[in-house]
Amino acid sequence: MNKFFWLSFADDSGFLGAAIVEAPNIIAAIQKAWELKINPGGEVKSLELPGATEDKLLPFVPNYLYSKAEIQALGGAAKF
Repeated sequence: MNKFFWLSFADDSGFLGAAIVEAPNIIAAIQKAWELKINPGGEVKSLELPGATEDKLLPFVPNYLYSKAEIQALGGAAKF
């Protein structure tokens, strides 16, 4: 059964972006982010989003790399 994971990417220069990815586990989520070309590199921190569905994630959508400005415009990541 797949779950949703919030992936946040950063390097020494700062925040690189964040994405929500659906996968069976965190390793698969990071791999999927690479395959979808939404992993900008750097280090990744992750958070499983228990009970998340695509409807509950709105206005965020899976498999898209969000910038800091986009996250703030959508109400921030505090929703999760």
